[in-house]
Amino acid sequence: MTIINKKLALELVKLDPNSLYDFSDELKNDKDVVLQAIKISSWSLQFASKELRNDREFILKAIKIHGGALEYASEELQNDRELNLLALKREGMDYLHWIDNDFTREIRNKINNEFIKNLK
Repeated sequence: MTIINKKLALELVKLDPNSLYDFSDELKNDKDVVLQAIKISSWSLQFASKELRNDREFILKAIKIHGGALEYASEELQNDRELNLLALKREGMDYLHWIDNDFTREIRNKINNEFIKNLK
């Protein structure tokens, strides 16, 4: 069953953010509906439209709600240094386990090198 009613969709994502999967394409592209789902689980962003997952301003808002949202953004945005820094600041070290890109590898290497240096 495809959900097409925005009011119903906003209520459903509060109960089950992954219900976004069953929404119409129009609702999967609705910023209010998708942001409401992200408030419950950043994982739900994977069901949003490609357009939203590639919308830098939208992803910036999503990261401010939950840094893990960047994991489901477009590949281009996942490699955006500024967005990665924001997600890291928002979520702390846990963030480094969610995303594997040049930025997070660089940060993990710096942390490992610092740790090794302090062992000496």
